[in-house]
Amino acid sequence: MTFDTIVKEFYESYPKYMKEARLIPEAPQLLEYFKEKGCRQIIITAAHTPDVIEYLCKFGIKNYFDAILGSGDLQGGSKISWAMEYAKNENLSKEKMLVIGDTAHDAETADAIGADCILFSGGHQTLSRLKATGRPVVKNLLEIPDLIEQN
Repeated sequence: MTFDTIVKEFYESYPKYMKEARLIPEAPQLLEYFKEKGCRQIIITAAHTPDVIEYLCKFGIKNYFDAILGSGDLQGGSKISWAMEYAKNENLSKEKMLVIGDTAHDAETADAIGADCILFSGGHQTLSRLKATGRPVVKNLLEIPDLIEQN
């Protein structure tokens, strides 16, 4: 089976499963917390950007985000290179960046741009895999403001 075949099959079944996707209940409150703090909020994803925008609109949270860095095609892409390019182009200070993610790759992306990172265990990978990164891991998104304020 070729990579192109895998991508085609994935994207043919993707809409069916995305219809079942639900927003994590605490997400809007966390987004509002960062908005009130005056933080830029950016999505970095290997997902197809139009699909991401569709779901942000569906959940009523698109307006919280200043940028969506995603794939322009169905082949995915490099979150690390997109994050590095964005941080450079926007002249972002490493000390003021925070990556919140749900995969070990999100921690790798944070490392690549010199950002702090907090991982959420309610996503794609197991708690043990996330803890192995050495980054703080939360089970509830609303734990994140306390972690930030402690540091």
